[in-house]
Amino acid sequence: PRRLLVGSALAVLAVGVGLMHGLTPGSTWTHLAPGLIVTGFACGLALPALGSLAVDVADPRRLGMAAGVNNTVLQVGFAVGIAVYGAVLGAHPGAGVALIAGLNHLFLIAAAVAAVGTVLVSVLVRGPR
Repeated sequence: PRRLLVGSALAVLAVGVGLMHGLTPGSTWTHLAPGLIVTGFACGLALPALGSLAVDVADPRRLGMAAGVNNTVLQVGFAVGIAVYGAVLGAHPGAGVALIAGLNHLFLIAAAVAAVGTVLVSVLVRGPR
């Protein structure tokens, strides 16, 4: 079921973002690579399934409207997410150690958001009637 696919993808996303946590001043790009791979895989699974969920529940005469609303909400979510995460990162001004601390904080918040999304999908998305 799509509910299981989306919930699992969000759980994998939480793990992927969590893998990126733990940066130190001596970290290289290889520290981030596993998390980026897992996160990219999870997004590739979740986003198409979310779009499909949005139009599955709509009246066939309103599929275009459902797809449009889904796309609008997706874009607004991206914009708000970038602004909020940018503000979190901006709360750690400077470079070097301050930036690393900000990124580590950001990774924890993003992993928590994905984990909450996993729970919400499992609770709120109904299975087929």
